[in-house]
Amino acid sequence: MSIVERLDLLLSLRTEDMDLEHDRKTWKNDEKDLYRWMEEEAESEGGPISDMYADKITHVQNMITKIDIKRTKIQNQIIELEEN
Repeated sequence: MSIVERLDLLLSLRTEDMDLEHDRKTWKNDEKDLYRWMEEEAESEGGPISDMYADKITHVQNMITKIDIKRTKIQNQIIELEEN
């Protein structure tokens, strides 16, 4: 791989990582909002509204985990390219 190709790949990977970081921050804000809304609206003893918020929070947390996995792979690729 030529130096130019390496630099292009590094730039692409860093851009993708920054995009994922932004997405993660957005999901984390959504998670905070859901917890706040759940405290305001949901039944303390549980019920359908609590269940709805739990499902939404689980979905958001799963999305954050997927982003974290992708970012780890990308960051490892960046490290490998920079070291070689």
